[in-house]
Amino acid sequence: MIVVGLLLFFVVISVFTSNSYEDAAQSGFDISNFNEGWTFVYQGQRQIDFYESLWEGKPSIYADYRQTKEKVFSLRRYIGSHSGKKVLSHIDPVADNFLIIGTGDKEDIRLIDWEYSGMQDPHVERSFVMKSEVLSYVAERSKELMEASTCSKEAKAAAKAWLEAVGTDQEARETEKYIAELEADIVTAEGLLAFASSDGGKQVFGEHAAQVADHARELVASGAKYCDCPACSIAAEILEKKDQMLS
Repeated sequence: MIVVGLLLFFVVISVFTSNSYEDAAQSGFDISNFNEGWTFVYQGQRQIDFYESLWEGKPSIYADYRQTKEKVFSLRRYIGSHSGKKVLSHIDPVADNFLIIGTGDKEDIRLIDWEYSGMQDPHVERSFVMKSEVLSYVAERSKELMEASTCSKEAKAAAKAWLEAVGTDQEARETEKYIAELEADIVTAEGLLAFASSDGGKQVFGEHAAQVADHARELVASGAKYCDCPACSIAAEILEKKDQMLS
């Protein structure tokens, strides 16, 4: 997933940017005449070529790199046909590039690391911010999940493994495992009612079984889908981001 994401990133920004004239540097930037002023225009294809040159003839550590690259590059025509107007863009607005200075009402946000900046379709920038926001949100909720009193040891382990994998080549695999664990662990309101009313539930909840069953009955009557214990509540919020996490 990371390889596909990186290649798509470079293809999209190379198609959405203006045609270059003469190289200003081998860094991947061109200085092109844009409207009335000089503007840096990022060329994704050149950046891919530069990174590949660093391999010094060695193949990628990813066995399907070449096939993936061909498939991703086959989207150039489609992406190009949807190119919109260009605006000044950072092109790498991930969470690590935001600095929050000060406290309280005096907080100020600074954006750093402008090496990829250039004129770009605004939708590319928004997609980066959206993905970054989702990851930050899920990371915070996952930390809370691990601290929840009703969280299972399996869910804690899955959350910990996912947090450690974010930003690595294991992220996609751990994301799928994490989501699968949450879907297996989360308890529906009807499931809670059935369990609390059973002999097994009475053994687990003891003298509180009837009270738990009554509460579960209220949840079902209100139309709630899941149990509202701390762990299930957080798991439900994380699962709402499932599609974005897997995209």
